Amino acid sequence: MGAKEGEPWKGGAPYFESGKPVSENMSGDDSRIIMDRVIPFIEKNKEQPFLATVWFHAPHDPVVAGPEYKKLYRKFGSTRQNYYGCITAMDEQIGRLRSKLRELGIEKRQLFSFVATMVRPMELREKGLLRPGHSKGISIRCMRGNSRSCLCGMARCDSAGNHCFGQVCHGGFFPTIVGLVDFSFSSKERRPIDGVDLMPLMKNDKQRREGELFFGFRRLVQEIDGKALISGDYKLLQEAKKGGGRTRLYNIAEDPFEERDLAKDKPALVKELFEKMEAIERSCQLSRDGADYRY
Repeated sequence: MGAKEGEPWKGGAPYFESGKPVSENMSGDDSRIIMDRVIPFIEKNKEQPFLATVWFHAPHDPVVAGPEYKKLYRKFGSTRQNYYGCITAMDEQIGRLRSKLRELGIEKRQLFSFVATMVRPMELREKGLLRPGHSKGISIRCMRGNSRSCLCGMARCDSAGNHCFGQVCHGGFFPTIVGLVDFSFSSKERRPIDGVDLMPLMKNDKQRREGELFFGFRRLVQEIDGKALISGDYKLLQEAKKGGGRTRLYNIAEDPFEERDLAKDKPALVKELFEKMEAIERSCQLSRDGADYRY
């Protein structure tokens, strides 16, 4: 991915360490290359509290697996070989990390959290990686949208004893970690925090997220500006793009697949949620511009 078609990004040095381009140990699977940097950091900090944020590229586009992983899926076509191979390579490195934590005797003191962008089943079906139907008691129905839209775009899985409740977002990590380490801001340090503590949901003490959830997708180069607000059972979705846009309202408790637009039927609710959305967005902009946080 470069500034010009056919040219590597930044002269072929996509990884940086302490602000400097990395050129050593850069051949092979990228999940292994990344984990090669993570493990020394953990070994160095094993005697004290630490935070390790590991960003795997896999299986994001371009999806290209190494030959040793592709051959594990030789019975499939090229697309599946690369996709499954990338996931297998990443899974191998996650296992390597877990083994290292056990070896160091600190596994029981760690909180593991896995986060992924929303790849909807519809996308996987289009790539030939998922077939409609049922698998091992789990009913999979394709929801609308994907990681580049404000539609829910995720699998809704229902199986005996396995249910997930409440919408969450990455903003919940900060208040969750703050709560786990029993930290509190002084009165002078207090600032707006958009997320909520996720531990009550994880422990099943609560089945619904408190407060509103605001999120969006913006790509100015294409004049795409999408944003959404989930408040209680309702979701307001506003999408603007070159040439037009639209506002939609869904009752995601009754209509989780976002098929029935209620905007025309509930104009007062649309107005109420739109005002909430504007207030949250203004707060986000103040934080972005340094009014609440300094960089």
